[in-house]
Amino acid sequence: MSSFIRLPPDSSGKRIRTVAKTVGGIEVHEQVVQALQADFFATYSAAVVGSTAAADRHHLVIFNGTGSGRIIRILKVVISCETTAAVTGYAMGFRLRRTATAGSGGTSITVATMDTTDPSLPSAITVWTNPTTAPTLSAVVTVAAINPEETGGHYTEVLYERGQGEKALTLREGEGITVQQYNNAGAGLINVYAIFTVE
Repeated sequence: MSSFIRLPPDSSGKRIRTVAKTVGGIEVHEQVVQALQADFFATYSAAVVGSTAAADRHHLVIFNGTGSGRIIRILKVVISCETTAAVTGYAMGFRLRRTATAGSGGTSITVATMDTTDPSLPSAITVWTNPTTAPTLSAVVTVAAINPEETGGHYTEVLYERGQGEKALTLREGEGITVQQYNNAGAGLINVYAIFTVE
């Protein structure tokens, strides 16, 4: 049987949910605790499609600006490549890095909500691709490579995914991430998507 305990001083309002049991003739209450799931928070997808491969290019930047009043938690980042012609090439390296600024002059990305009833992102949170002024770079979080070679190529790579029992990659106000190509030009088109929550 589900029950509750009234709490002072808000005794007629907020309640803690419990499960009531009789133990040894005495009613006891066991508190119900809900495990926190990602779908508890508004969840978004930021996708860049067909970004031209280029040395040092910032294919996706997500920045949580001062005043957003929110915390961003990155759940997954995936990179892939498309070829528009036969390619004889080499692996292209990518870095997922923290940033201390958003950069400027990029192309804004339309962010999709996983639930259409979730709110739009606060204006202080920016998501864009290929900024003309690069963000201020900080620590490298993860690295990966993809290869556009038409024979034996490797076209998709998970650059980051939150592991079981791990803290998500967290962006507080004034913090961001970028998916940056290493300093070789490579070939083809680059796709990147990131799944994240906003609290």
